[in-house]
Amino acid sequence: MTKWALIVDDRVDTISYEPIQSWTEVGDNVFGGFIGDGDGWKAPPPVAPPASAFTVVHKADIWRRATDAEATTIDAQLNAQSVRLRRMWQDSQTLSTMDELYPAVQAAFVSAFGAERAKELLETTA
Repeated sequence: MTKWALIVDDRVDTISYEPIQSWTEVGDNVFGGFIGDGDGWKAPPPVAPPASAFTVVHKADIWRRATDAEATTIDAQLNAQSVRLRRMWQDSQTLSTMDELYPAVQAAFVSAFGAERAKELLETTA
């Protein structure tokens, strides 16, 4: 079956199976988004997947980034929490922004160290 394409800026914008005046006839293997390179039509480059909706911080990185005084403050704040919260912190190796407790952890860091330093301490692990 013959296909026709509306070409805009060397890119296939729209495909039709009915001939339309001033549209370009293309092969069956050409689809919307294909790019003309002078030798034919090529598929567009793949689109990068969206950035992850959440980030992860290895808690060891938090301790490495903290000064001795900041580590003492973090430890004191942890010790003031319930057993359940302390164990959740102690028994996990990472801190995820998807965790239901992350906003509370972030708020505690901001309260103790200010927004800029909290951001540095909670920076995503690469």
